[in-house]
Amino acid sequence: MMYPFKVQKNALKLNGPRMGFSMLTGEALKIMMDKKSAVGFEMFPVNFQFGWQQAFQYISAGNFQALIENFFLIGGLESGRFIPSYSPLFSFRFGKGAWEFAFGPTFRLIQEADGYYDSENNWHLTNEWNPMYNNPYTIEKRLDSRGSTSLSTGPIIAFGKTFHSGYLNIRLNIYVAPRKDGTKIGANFGFNIQKKDNAIAKERAKANRDKLSMCFD
Repeated sequence: MMYPFKVQKNALKLNGPRMGFSMLTGEALKIMMDKKSAVGFEMFPVNFQFGWQQAFQYISAGNFQALIENFFLIGGLESGRFIPSYSPLFSFRFGKGAWEFAFGPTFRLIQEADGYYDSENNWHLTNEWNPMYNNPYTIEKRLDSRGSTSLSTGPIIAFGKTFHSGYLNIRLNIYVAPRKDGTKIGANFGFNIQKKDNAIAKERAKANRDKLSMCFD
């Protein structure tokens, strides 16, 4: 007689702090490092990030675990900037080595403006063109310190590994967020305490028994 395969579900909350660094590439990196006089942001090429991770493990079957993770990070403070970001990820861990693969969208606030590049590849805002004449150049949107704040979206792919020490988990990740104007790469690490529901229940039951025994002593 055939029996269906049962997946053991261990609901775990794996929350904890996160910190690391990130760096842009391509045209975006040049704009972020340019001086404000050149409509740049005068930022360092590498940005420190810190924040909080919420992780919920909803499937555990042998050496396979599936999680939903939320990353809330802040970066750019060393350059006098406040750049928040949020990344909800689907994460999967494999093998006894706790190797991890994750993917999902990422959202962050940036400053952008509409403008155009002239024949000498110089950037101008759209309002710099004389409205009496038709603008022959293509209007596009790009990073600009004079621009307004807007929401930037894109995909993110991450790889990592978890190191265990008792109930303590130390997680190390590297990630890449590809974008047309410049890919973002980075690495971060964090830690959390992992206790299964049954382990917590046993500790609470033991504590209650200890309290009860003290009442009759």
